Amino acid sequence: MADSEKSSVVVGPSISELASQVGTPLYLLDLDDLANRVATFRSLATEGLHDAECIYSLKTNYLPAVLETVRAGGMGVDVVSGYELELALRQGFAPASIVFNGPVKRAAELRRAVELGIRVNIDSITELRSIEAIAAASSVRAKVGLRLTSAIDPYTGATRTTQTKFGIPVEDPLAGRLLRSVLDADALSFQGFEAHLGSQLVGASTHFAALEPILSWVASSSQRGSSLNLGGGFPVPGISRRTTGLDPSRPGTAKANDFEFSEPDLKTWFSELHARLSKWGLSDLSVVVEPGRWIISEPMSLITNVVAIRDQAGGRVVVIDGGVNLLSTAGPGELHRFWTAHDAGVRMQDCLLVGPLCYEGDVWARDVKLPANLREGDQVVVKDAGAYSITRASSFNQLRAPVVAVTNGAWRVVWRRETLDDLLVFAEGTELLG
Repeated sequence: MADSEKSSVVVGPSISELASQVGTPLYLLDLDDLANRVATFRSLATEGLHDAECIYSLKTNYLPAVLETVRAGGMGVDVVSGYELELALRQGFAPASIVFNGPVKRAAELRRAVELGIRVNIDSITELRSIEAIAAASSVRAKVGLRLTSAIDPYTGATRTTQTKFGIPVEDPLAGRLLRSVLDADALSFQGFEAHLGSQLVGASTHFAALEPILSWVASSSQRGSSLNLGGGFPVPGISRRTTGLDPSRPGTAKANDFEFSEPDLKTWFSELHARLSKWGLSDLSVVVEPGRWIISEPMSLITNVVAIRDQAGGRVVVIDGGVNLLSTAGPGELHRFWTAHDAGVRMQDCLLVGPLCYEGDVWARDVKLPANLREGDQVVVKDAGAYSITRASSFNQLRAPVVAVTNGAWRVVWRRETLDDLLVFAEGTELLG
């Protein structure tokens, strides 16, 4: 989709005009808002912490226009796969500003990272040995960190009842053995620890409860390195994660209009983090933080058209032409917010808001309040569609949507609509093996 950058600029249309010109569904990206959020986050982090570095998680949204804005704003980038690593390099991120995370890193990907001097955070002894062998063969010292977690759940503050996929719990002797193995390897240069605990965290108190054992363990370790990557997971308005008996990180069955959310005070959060680092004698470390969806959720919206309204015995059903394949976090997973162009003060009506997919899970919201005078052809906008949309969108039942970016009042398509030819890419001239 690289040729999308050649699209012409359209100045100042309304949402309805944009929907008519480009077609729906489409994403709308406010680059000015994104740039402001990048600057705000970096300012709060550097003011609140002794030595702060901000990096953006590429998997949150890898749209080139987003990455360009993030890099221009002075942030580094966190990648979790080989192709993300190559994309970060292609977008101009220097190797020193890239951190390689993820539970699986293939040999070729590790070799590429080691040879470029990119920091790799280790998740297993197998990965450690692979990096050690690559570094020795390349006659370089590989920059490595150790990914940690704790037995405390960051969403509830209670002790976990199940294992977690990411990181080594500091309560497990394996954490100490891995650290000793890293320190004993001549081919490895230990940089520090990484402890990203979750995403869309429900509160600072539970997050710090999960972080406290990690800070204690790092403070008592034989070597701390020079940096401590504490990730982020800062929540955004509209997306609610309630605790349930089955999975504390997922929401319950609440209605779409019933959010439990308070805007995180990042200034206070960074101040509290600084205090806890000082408590454990860790304030001399460079602290790496990731804004995640905090900087990208709000600047991007998904514009859809109403294609049908059904007033049934059980209530009103509103069908829009954008499905949850374009925003995989929507529906039962996370509750988003919606906007229409109707004037304030009109009567609102509870609706079941659904998409066009032939899939029972294509439900945006139950009992969401929409204007009673909503009609076919009107637009319904999903307001917070920036995080995990582009990166996790699929072509299930419909082709992926384009992105229109706006800056200084000028609009242009920066990611064109997927076509059937894009979807059905065949390898020509290949032979069957065997």
